[in-house]
Amino acid sequence: MNIIKTPYILYVDDGNTFAHDFTQRLLHTATAYHKQYNTDCILIPTERYQWSVRSRGYRRRNRLLGTTIGASGQTEMLGKENVLPISFSASNCLRWSTEIFRSTPFDADMPFVYEDFDMTIRAKRKWVALFCLTDLAIEHHMCPKSKLQDMYIDTADRAYQKSKNRLIFAKHYYANSAML
Repeated sequence: MNIIKTPYILYVDDGNTFAHDFTQRLLHTATAYHKQYNTDCILIPTERYQWSVRSRGYRRRNRLLGTTIGASGQTEMLGKENVLPISFSASNCLRWSTEIFRSTPFDADMPFVYEDFDMTIRAKRKWVALFCLTDLAIEHHMCPKSKLQDMYIDTADRAYQKSKNRLIFAKHYYANSAML
């Protein structure tokens, strides 16, 4: 982590595309939050997939199946952007300060797909604000896959791995009756 020399980090999945003013709008919103509250926050854009909204962050998790319950409610203005306060997120794009990342890094032991859930939950528990920018979207495109990677999609093995990872995540967060 000492390799990071910038004050902020923008994690963007390689399958994402976004508008030309995307980073300016993220920076403007983060600056507005910092001026208002004298601290930093984690920002995620609305994630779209095949022209429909895929994610705007999450409000809580269903304890029985570990499934997510989407964020909803009133948006608020932060700078010039509409934002929705959220509890945690799995996103293909996260913007946060290096300081937050150093105090709440990704957990290498968390199973694949759930590492961003875990990181944002732990950040939120440290009173870091999380917001989804409802009018700022990224388009998530599936990257080209090799024949071997393509064979792995929608197979029994893939279903098994995803189910196993979901149970590991649920056990980690619900073993001690920790509610989200």
